[in-house]
Amino acid sequence: KPEARSITLKPAPDVVAGVTLGQLEKITSLVATAKEVLVSGQSKQGSRLLSLSIDQHANLLTATEITRNTAKRKGTENSCLVSDGSTLFLASGWSGIETLKQVKGAWLPQYLYTIPRMGASGMASWGNSAVLSAGELIKYDLSDPENPRIESKTAMTTPVKEMVGAGSFILCLTKDALLLKKMEKIDQTIAEEKLEGKGLAFDKEQHRAYVIQPYGKLT
Repeated sequence: KPEARSITLKPAPDVVAGVTLGQLEKITSLVATAKEVLVSGQSKQGSRLLSLSIDQHANLLTATEITRNTAKRKGTENSCLVSDGSTLFLASGWSGIETLKQVKGAWLPQYLYTIPRMGASGMASWGNSAVLSAGELIKYDLSDPENPRIESKTAMTTPVKEMVGAGSFILCLTKDALLLKKMEKIDQTIAEEKLEGKGLAFDKEQHRAYVIQPYGKLT
C-alpha cells in the first residue's frame, strides 16, 4: 500500500512521520496546505481524493475521503492537485478538471471543466487565471467560472514533465531544464536552469523551488 511521509528539511532532511493509505493502490498527486495534506490516487473502485490532517509537529494523522461528483469517471492514472487556499483544482486527464470549494472547513464539489481534444495534466492558478500544461501551455480566464475563456496559448519545444504555480509565476520542469515564466506572458521564459529531475514542488512561504532528481536527490 502507498505511504505518505512528512519530511523536515532543517538542519538536514529527515522523515518526521508516515501514514499508510489503505484506501489507495497508487498516489498520483498531493498538495499541502496549512492544516492538511490533500492526496489524489487510484483504487480498484476508481479515483479517490483524501484529506490527511496534520498537527503542529508535522505528524500526519487520520485520512478522510472527500466526496466528489466525478469519482467514477474514466480518466488517466495521473492527476494534478492545485490549491489556492479556498479552491481546489483536480486535473485528471481526459476526465477534465474538477474544482472544489472549501465551505465551513469541508471541501464541496463545484465545477467540472472538460477540454476538447486535450487531456488535462499539469496546472497552475493565480487569481482568476489558470494555466494548463499538455502538448502546449494554455492560459484560461476563470473570472466567470461557468464559462472559462482561453486567453493565450504557446507551444513548447520540449514537453513539460511537471508544472507548479509560484504566485504570479509558473515553473516548468522539462527533461533537461527548469523554466521560469510569468503567468501573464506564458510565451516568454524569464530564466532557465539546466538540470534533470522527475518531480517539482514550490514552497510559497519560503519562495523556494525543490526538484526531485533521480535516485532520490533533492535540489
